[in-house]
Amino acid sequence: MNDTWPLIERYSKPFGQLAGFKKNLFDGNDAQLKRSLDLASRYLAQPRRSNCKICPAGLPSAPDFTKHGVPYVFCPGCGHLNGCHQDTEDYARQVYIDADYGAGYHSSDLATYSARVDAIYLPKVEFLVEILSALGEQPDALSYVDLGAGSGHFVAALSKRGFDASGAELSKSQVAHGNAIMIDLGYASNKARSERLVHVELDELQGFAAACPADVVSLVGVLEHLLDPHALLQALRGNPRVRYVFLSLPLYSLSVLIEAAFPNVAPRLLEGGHTHLFCDRSLEALETRHQLTRLAAWWFGSDSMDLFRALRLTLAENSDTAALSDEMAARMAPMLDELQGVVDRARFCSEVHLLYALRR
Repeated sequence: MNDTWPLIERYSKPFGQLAGFKKNLFDGNDAQLKRSLDLASRYLAQPRRSNCKICPAGLPSAPDFTKHGVPYVFCPGCGHLNGCHQDTEDYARQVYIDADYGAGYHSSDLATYSARVDAIYLPKVEFLVEILSALGEQPDALSYVDLGAGSGHFVAALSKRGFDASGAELSKSQVAHGNAIMIDLGYASNKARSERLVHVELDELQGFAAACPADVVSLVGVLEHLLDPHALLQALRGNPRVRYVFLSLPLYSLSVLIEAAFPNVAPRLLEGGHTHLFCDRSLEALETRHQLTRLAAWWFGSDSMDLFRALRLTLAENSDTAALSDEMAARMAPMLDELQGVVDRARFCSEVHLLYALRR
């Protein structure tokens, strides 16, 4: 790899079919809100957090704001948005294992699973391939392991491109679901073994990362859920095989403000397993701590969609404004991509994808 490789930055991604995949957030608001409030009460039962999740700085005792009863504070050292309670193993098991966190990501049939792979995960693979190719790599000659693989959508997208890809996941039900559906779709045909996903226990993930035989390790929407993200990154640094790390991370963004302003709309970003959110400064702190060289970044989010959803649901629930719900939708829907583009370019979006080289 050329050490002078310039950072590649990309902004925005058309929503396309995304609204269809998030239909449950429109149709199931009450159930989703109830679930979020339940998780908030469970999170509040955990011990208080005294230090930032990302840097060593101590956190002020007074929160900067409170949402659904949960206090949050911005780190004075790196700006990271922290929930004021700890991510304990007990809480993690309640969120990810006992409550089957990934059930909402299950696809009930082959067509829906395949459509999700094509619309959401293949663009991530194409971004990864573009950067690796520009670095002089041959992407099809590399091996890939996805940690926190869920039902295997990203593994399926990599496999669809013919890559040697597998994944590890905490949820047994998601592993079983993903393996069965990938076999049915033929995504397992180019591996000696038919099952691409393996189950690992919560306390085994770090050891798995330290030994997995992969050139590229991906954590797509995973690092923010870990009790100790630093331990996992350190394990990857100690794995001599791993050369690149591909991350998707949630950000402090416009969506956080929208969620705070519309408390009766189920939150999507700052809730449940997302007890803390990154910003420019906390990303830099993470990179410095773990000697990560940022090769590329893709900034995009669903903030305009969150605003659209909040307005539509809030207008519809009041008989005085219900007629405006459809009026607003008709006028705003064509603007969503353009509005999101403004937010993305300002880096005030809800998500970023990052490719890193590990410096050793």
